[in-house]
Amino acid sequence: MQRGMSHLDFWPESGYAQLVRDDRGWLRPGDDYLRLFLALVATQTPPPMATTNSPTLTVLR
Repeated sequence: MQRGMSHLDFWPESGYAQLVRDDRGWLRPGDDYLRLFLALVATQTPPPMATTNSPTLTVLR
């Protein structure tokens, strides 16, 4: 890790900075983390639908 970087700066897109600690000190997703996660899911494009040209699974017996 470079000097002057905090562990929160290492991978900002991971959402680590938006996690909160509970009473036991465990990390849990907070409201900011869930907003980040839902925004990420909303920007994803769905996978293409299977077509008749798709390869099919052949079961060998």
